[in-house]
Amino acid sequence: MSFFSTISAPKLKTLALHPSSGIWNGAVRFPANVKTALPWDCKSPQDRVDKLEKQQRDLARKWGPQPNEEDVREMREAYSLLRATLEGIVERVVFADVVFRFRSYIDMKKLKRVVGFPDSECDEYCVCTSVAPT
Repeated sequence: MSFFSTISAPKLKTLALHPSSGIWNGAVRFPANVKTALPWDCKSPQDRVDKLEKQQRDLARKWGPQPNEEDVREMREAYSLLRATLEGIVERVVFADVVFRFRSYIDMKKLKRVVGFPDSECDEYCVCTSVAPT
């Protein structure tokens, strides 16, 4: 849901923006700065990997024997995005949404979905704590 979908239609007319025009980028200090794509953190892992593959091809195509400052900056940015993507995949796939960064609790009801966690250990934990696995 975008920021603009929560604003009434008359208010949108004064802003001269339509709810489907994009996503509000509040990090920028200029008013009416709207991006048409989802922020990186909201993209699916498939979308992220696709964008990273395209970015890697672009970098490989223009990378010279002696990389310039801009090439190095772009490589660092690509590495940072790759790392964030891998962390997200680990959270969603390996830890099955049981553990998330910056979340104050662990969702033990989904414990059976964690990769490599034997059902016997999950059942034992659930019996000890009265948590029903999903």
